[in-house]
Amino acid sequence: MASLKPRMSLILKFVLVAALLVAATSAAISFFLIEHEAEIIREGLKERGKSLARGIAYNSEYGVLIRNRDILDGILRCIIVEKDVVYALITDRNGNILAEFEGESPVSIPVEIKAKLEREALATDEVLVQFYRDL
Repeated sequence: MASLKPRMSLILKFVLVAALLVAATSAAISFFLIEHEAEIIREGLKERGKSLARGIAYNSEYGVLIRNRDILDGILRCIIVEKDVVYALITDRNGNILAEFEGESPVSIPVEIKAKLEREALATDEVLVQFYRDL
C-alpha cells in the first residue's frame, strides 16, 4: 500500500527557508532602523533641552544676582509652556533653589523623582537635561 502522507518537495523546502531568511533579515533591519531613529530623536530632544537651559541661564543671571523670585518665576513660566518641558528649576551657586516650576502637563513628577533631579542638578556645573517618561 502506498503512503497517503504528502511529502514536501525540495523546491517547497527551499522556498520556505528563503522566506524565513528574508523575514528574519527584514525584522532585524527594521529593529535596527527603529532604534537608530529613536536615538536620533532622543539626541535632538536633549540638544533642544540644553539650548533651552542655556537660554534660562543667560536670562536669569540678573534675577539670580539680586535673588528676585518674581523675575525668575517669569523666566520659568516662559519656558514651561513648551510641550516637552515638564519641570524646571533655578538654583544659586550654593544649591539653594531660587525658583522652580512644574508645567501644566498631564504628567506629574513624583516628589522622590524631583528630589533626585535636584540632587543631580546641584552636583554638576554643566547643563542638566533629564528625560522623564510617566509609566
